[in-house]
Amino acid sequence: MTALKRNRDLNGELSAYLATLEKGAAKHTRTTTIAVGADGRATRTTKAPSGKITRKQTMTDAASARLQSGLTQSEFAQRLGVSLRTFQEWEQGRKDPSGAAKTLLVIAMRRPEVLTELNSA
Repeated sequence: MTALKRNRDLNGELSAYLATLEKGAAKHTRTTTIAVGADGRATRTTKAPSGKITRKQTMTDAASARLQSGLTQSEFAQRLGVSLRTFQEWEQGRKDPSGAAKTLLVIAMRRPEVLTELNSA
């Protein structure tokens, strides 16, 4: 076994190591942007560090509407009058909302402030 160095600057060594990690992470970090179209639908685009688009995905109406409202999943579901689990299923695209719920989501996408008015009603 080797003897431990008694006069090591552990804080300095750790700081240098973390700085190295941060530099490396910056070169390998992908970026995700979300853009909302004129119709209220959001699109998520992921780019590699090289700038190449690796994934472009149109978000569900439920996700688009919630994103624009700035509400949490729980708050949004409560304002729509559905369970959190039901809303999560819609947002992930595992289930489709009913006709009336679809219409309400389209309204929420186009006029997110409507949901704030619902809360005060």
